[in-house]
Amino acid sequence: MDCCDIYKCMSRIKVLHVLDKIDINSGVSSVVLNYYTHIDKSKIQFDFVVHREVENILEKDLRKKGAHIYQMPSYSIKSFLTYEKEFLEIIQKSHCQIVHCHVPHEAFFCLKVAKKAGIASRIIHSHNSYGADSFKKNIRNFFLSRLGKYYANMIFACSDKALFYLVGKGKRKSQRIFRINNAVDSKRFLADKKLRQEMRRTLQLEGKFVLGHVGRFAPQKNHKFLVDVLEGLSKRRMNTVLLLIGTGELKEEIVEYVKQKQMEDRVYFIENIFSIEDYFQCMDIFLLPSFYEGLPVVAVEAQAAGLPCLLSNTISKMISLTKETKQLSIKEIEPWVLACLEYQIEEVHEDTRRQIKRAGYDIETESKRLEKIYQDILRKNEKSTDFNVHL
Repeated sequence: MDCCDIYKCMSRIKVLHVLDKIDINSGVSSVVLNYYTHIDKSKIQFDFVVHREVENILEKDLRKKGAHIYQMPSYSIKSFLTYEKEFLEIIQKSHCQIVHCHVPHEAFFCLKVAKKAGIASRIIHSHNSYGADSFKKNIRNFFLSRLGKYYANMIFACSDKALFYLVGKGKRKSQRIFRINNAVDSKRFLADKKLRQEMRRTLQLEGKFVLGHVGRFAPQKNHKFLVDVLEGLSKRRMNTVLLLIGTGELKEEIVEYVKQKQMEDRVYFIENIFSIEDYFQCMDIFLLPSFYEGLPVVAVEAQAAGLPCLLSNTISKMISLTKETKQLSIKEIEPWVLACLEYQIEEVHEDTRRQIKRAGYDIETESKRLEKIYQDILRKNEKSTDFNVHL
């Protein structure tokens, strides 16, 4: 390494991101990786702390881009004695100047360690509007998240509802609070008529009206509702099918539900894939009837692909980025069926790049904004005495 390379490494801001996992089935990791791919790595370098093994292809890509990946167990009563020691060692190895925690219910501990280690810039980032699917875990995570923000001096959130989850009815506007949009590479999702035809032919979807959904099979995502919409719609539009992309603990339960409805020939189950943009091409409409979300990146991607989108009204209104996006109540099936009937099979999807960029969800623009935020908070925090956000 020559003198110029050494100087560049010293002048770069190093950010240590704490995540539960990095995989293609995680919306949070998708957001972080989108930013890491597009951020100027001569100015900002990411390292990662994760609690689960990273898939080989993703790990190789991250290391190629210069990131270090540290794996350690998530915080628990059992790991109490070793967590602080291990996390402190990682902070020292990474030479980070900012610790950015994407697991709010763990922030009370990892950011406490970061503060003890003298890290002046500590970020808690809220990606969701609810703590967990189970009642007990939701209550636990809620209180731990509220505790965690007292060890942070910066709060990031992807939406109004995600911010409310973290701070409640407290102060919402502050120089220490930032909305970080779940931005995507809109060029990656640009409509392609030839690819659409090829994908529909490969999946044997020619002549079909395709309802699409991407999401892990978990209670939050409300998959049975999707199957019920399909059932209602197929009585009026016989060529309707449902494409379900993802994995998760409830997959077998949904497979069984489809069998009970006798719709095995109408539902296509597809495992996790890296080229999700190709599968958006073959859909006619995207559905996301979630019980709760922060701001789902998959819905941003679907809109970037030019798809009409039907989303639950439990999701923040901030998710409606394009004119063909509607939010409906999940209390009834019929409005969803009627909304689907408004659309037909189109040869090619709409080009929505301008709408996505205007709404603030284009990654090229937003990655530059995040660069500046990191630079500004580091400068301010290192010049000031230590402080916390009290909201």
